[in-house]
Amino acid sequence: TLNTIIQSAWGILLGIYNNVEDVVFGAVVSGRPSSLEGVERMVGLFINTIPVRISYDGSTTLGSLLKEVQSRALEGEAYHYDPLTEIQSNSGLGKALLDHVMVFENYPIAEELVDQDRDDGYSISGVAVFEQTNYDLSIVLEPAEELRISFQYN
Repeated sequence: TLNTIIQSAWGILLGIYNNVEDVVFGAVVSGRPSSLEGVERMVGLFINTIPVRISYDGSTTLGSLLKEVQSRALEGEAYHYDPLTEIQSNSGLGKALLDHVMVFENYPIAEELVDQDRDDGYSISGVAVFEQTNYDLSIVLEPAEELRISFQYN
């Protein structure tokens, strides 16, 4: 997936800049698995942040890295409910486990709301979306006709 490619590229970039072959960053997940009965009728915020670990060495091919990242993402879906504080505590690193997050907007709600005419005669306009995290760096990716990437930093 595009998300797998971006996460892998970011992991490699972090590794190069930090001179390591094993990096961890946070990824925001929807927390709305299709296996949860009635999830499409539930209201509320389900999102969560999970750690993404990218490990490679000099013999790792790009293809094998992409397959590994995708495989780990699929295996990790069962843990999208686990509170980040619990994951951090169990890691032994605490809050030092993550220092930034990546948000892949697979459903850009702001664009869907802007100047939408509805069948019932009402319209929605003047929509502004404000997002904030508790991290010093957030990378927000919005796929559209062109991929938009924004870096929000403290």
